[in-house]
Amino acid sequence: MLVVFLVMIVIFRNQLFAGYTVGSPLQGTAVAISLVLLGLAWEFKLAGYTGYMKVYFGCAAILLLMGGRLYFASSVISILVYASHKRPFRIKKIVQWGLVAVVLMGAVGTVRTGASASLIMIFLNVGTESIFTSYSLMSYLSGNEPPLFNLPIYLGSDLMNLIPSAFIDKSKFANLIDSNPFGIVSPLGAFHSWVSSVINFGVVGTIILMFLFGYFMRRNERMTTPYLMLTAFTAFTFFRDPFSVSLVKNMFEFSILIPVALAGVNKCIAYACRDAALRTPLLHERIANDQ
Repeated sequence: MLVVFLVMIVIFRNQLFAGYTVGSPLQGTAVAISLVLLGLAWEFKLAGYTGYMKVYFGCAAILLLMGGRLYFASSVISILVYASHKRPFRIKKIVQWGLVAVVLMGAVGTVRTGASASLIMIFLNVGTESIFTSYSLMSYLSGNEPPLFNLPIYLGSDLMNLIPSAFIDKSKFANLIDSNPFGIVSPLGAFHSWVSSVINFGVVGTIILMFLFGYFMRRNERMTTPYLMLTAFTAFTFFRDPFSVSLVKNMFEFSILIPVALAGVNKCIAYACRDAALRTPLLHERIANDQ
């Protein structure tokens, strides 16, 4: 997988330092590979092997050069969650490094738009992030009445999209972004989480959903790969991406399904190796007796 990532970088090397381009041939695949590598890195890190985390951050740095700051920042958040569990940070350190991170991410966001990374442009880039995300919220509220309850039809369709097209017909699935039945305006791609939640669950359903999600995270607060990745993506992608990206792709597929599958494969390999190691002395003893 790492080889595939490097080959793609060589093929599409002209996109490095060129900013973040929506729909580029490298963007989706590179992000997917980096997220799988992040899951692998955490599985090995929690098992006591740190080398794979360095490999991941090498790939994440390349992704950052393409303008993909969200996934790089999310992986850093997962590191901080793990580090704070081992040794809590002081408030002063959190404020200092938080400001450094904001300036750095603002500089990356400014450069990928083609502007110079001056302090004013960095401030505008960071300050207007929430305003751009609110476009979808304002446009939805101006033309729609939020329901109290709703069936998650669009979220269900997004989850069904995880199934390969060879097994089901996806042409009849409801796609919120493409069909846009609510007249939502989102010129810069950001999609407010409240809008996604209300469209799928309603106002009261959203309150229940938020409570259950917080309760689930609190009850499962342990240093595992799914918990670390879910915490990181909750801090960024959940609030600014549609559910098809935040909940389905980043939080369900790459934070739960794939890490659980990787952990299962690792256990199978470890069991097979241990079984082979136990049988090898018996095999040598049998050969010696036969001779």
